[in-house]
Amino acid sequence: MKTIKVLPVLLLLFVFCGCYTGAESTFTGCYAIEEGGKPEVKIEKQGNKFFVLLREGNGWSEKTGLHTGKEEEFSDLFGADTKKIKASLVADEGVFGIFHVNPNEEYGGEKAKTEYLAFIILGGGSVYKINCND
Repeated sequence: MKTIKVLPVLLLLFVFCGCYTGAESTFTGCYAIEEGGKPEVKIEKQGNKFFVLLREGNGWSEKTGLHTGKEEEFSDLFGADTKKIKASLVADEGVFGIFHVNPNEEYGGEKAKTEYLAFIILGGGSVYKINCND
């Protein structure tokens, strides 16, 4: 009986101490902007912090810090569909956001082709999670 009472406490400690990474950990990896394309976006995690790198020629840009997005940060993009977003990471500075979504549902009037949508400086849409082949 004591084991059952201890489990909720352990779960809370696990969440609050940062041991539980949440849905954002699904973002780590590389993304192509077209099906069958090469990696153009890379999400890395160092410690408890996420970073985005963008393809620049044959290499990658400097790292830009990311944080878990709040609805007010991207509600202009998605309107009422904001509530359907599973998880998000947005740039600490600059214009970048990646969103974990349900494929084949509409977000901001566009149908998602994959589980991920990204918005980068000049536009956005579905991105394809692929292996990183640097």
